[in-house]
Parts: sequence; C-alpha cells; structure tokens
Amino acid sequence: MKSNNIKEPQQKRSIEKKEKIISAAMDLFFTDGYHKTNTADIAKAAGVSTGIVYRYFPDKKGILMEGLPIVTEAIQHMIFDAFKEKMTPDSTLSDFIHFAVDELLDYHQNSYTAHEQFELILYAVPEAMDYLYDLEKEITMKVASLLPSFGITLDHPFERVHLVYHMIEDLCHEITFHKHKEINPEVLKELVIEQLISLLQTSSSTEQSVCSTHSRA
Repeated sequence: MKSNNIKEPQQKRSIEKKEKIISAAMDLFFTDGYHKTNTADIAKAAGVSTGIVYRYFPDKKGILMEGLPIVTEAIQHMIFDAFKEKMTPDSTLSDFIHFAVDELLDYHQNSYTAHEQFELILYAVPEAMDYLYDLEKEITMKVASLLPSFGITLDHPFERVHLVYHMIEDLCHEITFHKHKEINPEVLKELVIEQLISLLQTSSSTEQSVCSTHSRA
C-alpha cells in the first residue's frame, strides 16, 4: 500500500538506501522497460521492502522523475570529460565536430536498449518529456553561451546550436535504429558534419583552433 507520508531521508544510511532504490529502478526501466517494471521489482532489485520504496516515493513515476536528472547529468559529464581529455589547444572546429559526432554515436550504439527504452518512457510519461524539453533548452543555452570562450562568435547562436543538436541526434538515430537501406551511413555522416561545420564556422577562419581562446582564458 502506498504511503501518504513521503519522507526525505536525513541519515547517511537512509540516503544511501534511497539512492539504491533510484539506481535499481533506472536500471530496470532501461532494460526491462518502464511499463513492465513495478515497485515490487524495484524493491527486490534494491534489496529493500516495498514499504521502504513507498516511504521515499509516491509511485514508480516519482522514482523516474528523480532518477532522470541523475542519469542525464552523468551522460553529460561523461561526454564533457571525454572532450576535455581529447581536445587540445590546437584542435580545430572540424576536430571538435568530428569528435562530438563520434562520441554521441558511440553512446547511442553502446546504449542501444537503454536509449530505446528511454524513447518509450518519453511517450509514456508526459512529465519525462517536459523534463527532456527543458533539459534540451538548458543545454542549448549553455553551449551557445560557451562558444565565444572557444573563439567561435556567431549570429543567432541559439538557433544554430539547436540545429546542431537535432542534426546530430537524427544522424545517431538513423545509423543506430532506423538503418534505412537506401542511405549510406558514412556518406550521411560526412554530409551532416559538413553542414555542422558550416553552421558553427566563424567569419574569420573555418579552421582556427577551437580551444586556443579558451586555453588563454
């Protein structure tokens, strides 16, 4: 039975227990599917009773909505850390775009089932779709505001970054999921990269170092 008195844990052990519930739930949502997972499954995977689950969450949707920011933030950190590791002060805009496309393609292909389930969750839970919409806006604004620090000055930066985001996402979905037989994935990838570079190139030089300005800041 669901509890009407949702508690926010204060003690370390209770906080860890709640985190374990979220982790177990997100693993199940992204492997078995959101609809096929119930609170009893989550409790079993987390090693707690269903009563403990309902102590911290009203239902599985409540767990999902607390888990989504954790998952998406981890993905962002993973990609950003890879960027910091591989990009150098001499990296060009072309290097940057190729790297971004390859990283996101690897993520989609290595997380096939999870990404597929995530797409289903977005259509099943309107709040999750709203969260993703807000997250997309946040990322777009963040990237657009960071471009000048990398020596990239553009007119209409938000619109350009928005296009970049969706072009890469569509490319990843085509190569990973749709796989239309009429489309050569390598040709499509290079065409998309060509357009992305055109969208983000500066008026002064298309091959200037992406990181040079940032490294001097």
